[in-house]
Amino acid sequence: MYPIKTIIAIMSAALATNGEASPNPRADVLSMLQEIDPDRIPLTVDKSKELRSFFSARVGVNSLHNFNPKSGIDFDIVPPQFRQVQPPYPIFARLNQLKLDVGLGMDVTLGLGLKLTDEVTIEIQSGLTYNPIDGVTGELEVRSGEIDNAGEPVVDPNANPVSYGLTGGGGAYYQIPVTANLFWDGEIAEDIRFRLGAGVGVQWTQLQLRGIRTVGDAGVGQPPDFIPYDMTVDAPSIAVRYQATVGIDARLARGVFMGAYIRYSGTSQNNFGELKFNQSIANTFRNGSDVEVGLLQNFAFGITLTLSF
Repeated sequence: MYPIKTIIAIMSAALATNGEASPNPRADVLSMLQEIDPDRIPLTVDKSKELRSFFSARVGVNSLHNFNPKSGIDFDIVPPQFRQVQPPYPIFARLNQLKLDVGLGMDVTLGLGLKLTDEVTIEIQSGLTYNPIDGVTGELEVRSGEIDNAGEPVVDPNANPVSYGLTGGGGAYYQIPVTANLFWDGEIAEDIRFRLGAGVGVQWTQLQLRGIRTVGDAGVGQPPDFIPYDMTVDAPSIAVRYQATVGIDARLARGVFMGAYIRYSGTSQNNFGELKFNQSIANTFRNGSDVEVGLLQNFAFGITLTLSF
């Protein structure tokens, strides 16, 4: 520590030059202290000692959009009474307007970053987004088949379609992205910064949708086997992910920031494979089309904690 008298003398000298106030008294004081003890009061800052790397954690709520499978999932069913016919006598079915009841979920994102300049940072992010599925609605349309002149099973043009409602179908959407992001940081007040970023990467998505059941009267002349059919989707998909983030942080201590974020993200098309059926009728399934979902979209918001090191 410097003696109080020495500090007062230096400040008094800095505040007056020929009886006039100094235009930059703080700089004069630092200059005089540096002349007294250059080792303890350097004139320049050693940039190598600045905290350049950081770890970030984001926790918030996620809202999932554009999550319904594309309409028109086709598949064939060979009822038990027709399995011995060669070729098998099919029932043609289509899932129409399959809609999922998806609730608000959780978003957890972890990141490691590097400060390139005072305003530009890069950050690699990954994490988990979870949204529950509480049920499904839709329609299963069924048409009888026949054997054409070439011996192939085809839809019977004279058969009237029979429709069944859908129920059940609980499950979840799980999303695990890995993205590279570029952020611009701007200071809007002392110890408060505004962040704007964009990123791109890949995303692994798991759609778990179990116990989709048909309900309703099988109809006259129609096999009743559709009523207990349980349909399941439980497969992953990998797609391109893109995202944009807006945030605001406040400095709590040296190298410690806390704030809030809002993030939009989307993916390219997802393909979750074919429908699966309960074991008792699994061997009746034939020729199913894939369950496809278009551009998944997420809106997440929550709190951020950043630790520099």
